[in-house]
Amino acid sequence: MNYRYTFTGNDFESLLKNVQLIVPGIKKMIAIFNSGNEEPIQAIMCNHPDRFNDIEPLIIIDHLDRISELRSKKNRYDWLDENEVGIESKPSVLKNVEIFDELKKNILLLRFKNEYDGLQDLLLIYLNANQGNYKLSLSNKALFSAQKSIIEYHMFNSINAFLVTNRKNRTIQQRIIKDTEALIKENRKLKDELELSEANNRRSLKNLAKQYCETYSIRNRRNYILTELANEKIQNFGGNINHLSAIIENAIIFTENASTQTQPDILYIDDWHINLSDFEINEIDEVVVQSFNEQKYANTIALLNRLEEGAKIVTSRKERLTGINVGLACNRPMKAPGITDALKNHRSKILTLFQKYPNKWEIIRNEFTPVKNLIISSINKNQLSA
Repeated sequence: MNYRYTFTGNDFESLLKNVQLIVPGIKKMIAIFNSGNEEPIQAIMCNHPDRFNDIEPLIIIDHLDRISELRSKKNRYDWLDENEVGIESKPSVLKNVEIFDELKKNILLLRFKNEYDGLQDLLLIYLNANQGNYKLSLSNKALFSAQKSIIEYHMFNSINAFLVTNRKNRTIQQRIIKDTEALIKENRKLKDELELSEANNRRSLKNLAKQYCETYSIRNRRNYILTELANEKIQNFGGNINHLSAIIENAIIFTENASTQTQPDILYIDDWHINLSDFEINEIDEVVVQSFNEQKYANTIALLNRLEEGAKIVTSRKERLTGINVGLACNRPMKAPGITDALKNHRSKILTLFQKYPNKWEIIRNEFTPVKNLIISSINKNQLSA
C-alpha cells in the first residue's frame, strides 16, 4: 500500500505507477527525464502496466547521444517504430520510407518541457499494433493516421495535465511544509524563551527572598537562612511578588516560635515554615459565574473575589482592613478611590450576589468598611421606602 501523495516523488515514476488509469491496454512505457539530482538523466520502464506495477531502471549510458538528440527536438509528439527508437539498442540505418512503413510506427514519443534544464523529457508509449488500444475494440486492423492523431492529442493532454497537477500540488505541499517548519521553529523558540523567563523568575524570587532574609537578619541580629526545600517552594510561588516580604516575615515569626535549633545566632527556615496559600492567586468561582445567564455578573464576581483575596492577605498579616491596605494586597493592586468607584458602579449586582450567596466573601462583607457601608446604605434605603 502506498502511503504517500502521488506528487511527493518523481513525476514520471508516479505516472508509470498510475498510467493504466490514463492509457489502458498498452504494452510498455519508458520515461527519460532530468530529475535535477546528481545523476541528471534517468530512465525507467514499465511492462504491461495494466497487469503489473513493477517499475524497472533502464541503463542508458550507451545511448546518451541518441537521448540528447531526441530531447533537443521541440515537437510534442513523434511516431516511431522499434528500429528507430535507439534507447534500448542502436537505431537502424535510415532507408527510404514507404507509405506502408508508417503503419508500423506504433510507438508514440511524447515530449514535456523539463523544469530543470529547459530541454524535453521523453515518454515512449508502446501501443498495440492494432485498434485494440484503450480496449475499445478487438479489431486486428492497423491504426490509421487519423486515429493516431486523435491518440497523440488525447495522450499528450491527459499526461500533461497529470504532470502539471502533480507539480502544482508539490509546490503547494512544499509551501505548507516550509510554513509548518517555520511555525514549529517559532513555537520552539517561544517555548525556550518561556522556559528561560520562568527560570529567570524563579531565580529572581530566590534572590529576592534571600535579600529579605538578610534584611531581617540585620534588623533582628540573627542569621536567617533558607533551606534548599524552602528555596524550591518559594520559586514555585505564583502570587504577587509584592507579598514576598510578608511571606518571609511570617515564616521567620513561625520559625522563631517553633524552633528547637541549638544555634542561637542561626535560624534555618524550612519549607514547612512558609505559608503561601494565603497569598496565592485564586481562580474566579466558575460555578457562580456559569449559573447566571450570559455571565452578566462575571465582572462583579471578579471584583469581589479580588477584594476578598486582598482582605485575606491583609488579615493574615494582622494589618488593618483599610482601602489602602486591601488595594495594595490585591493581585492587581488598586487605589482606595478606585475601590470606592468600583463598588459604586457594581452596587446593585453586589447586593444581588450577597443575597444569593450569603456565605461567600465573608471578610469584606463583615469587616471591610467600604462594603459594609454599601450594605448599611441599602438597608437604610429599604427601611425609608417602607
